Amino acid sequence: MLLENDVLIVGAGLAGLAAAYPLGDLDTLVVERADRIGGRILTRTQEGTAYDLGALTAYHEEMAPFDLGALKPLQELAPLGLSDHGVLRLGETVVETIAQAGFDVAGFGAGTVTLDALPPRARQLVSAFFNLIHPGKIDAYVRERQRDALVRHPTPHHRPRSCSARTCSTSPTMVAG
Repeated sequence: MLLENDVLIVGAGLAGLAAAYPLGDLDTLVVERADRIGGRILTRTQEGTAYDLGALTAYHEEMAPFDLGALKPLQELAPLGLSDHGVLRLGETVVETIAQAGFDVAGFGAGTVTLDALPPRARQLVSAFFNLIHPGKIDAYVRERQRDALVRHPTPHHRPRSCSARTCSTSPTMVAG
């Protein structure tokens, strides 16, 4: 089979789609081995809660594929955000953020309350935060890992050269609830 296209783009992730977009006047073929487009950009839904698995690659500084040079790590300073039925809830910790939605999950975090003992909506919110760091259903994990949902993991990010401290550190980390 002989294809007669002007341009062939391999991969329908963000880069492939961005490369194809301005080529509207050319006969362009985009091929993708997966059964969907988007690459690492993927939104999943579990128990009615949507969460994103974003196009993010984290590297330890010594293992980065390029020299990070003068880029200074940017510590995430913004509050956590939870979009709960159209209402934005903000908190400095996961427990505080979920409390803004009316649920006390501190006992779950301390290990004195099981996931099953939480009200259904509180379990759903805990699961949404859990799925930011672990794939799959929260109750498939041992209890010690379930409590990871309430840990705010300090993740330094390298600030892009065009980013000021103000524009990079003031947006909440969001979870759709």
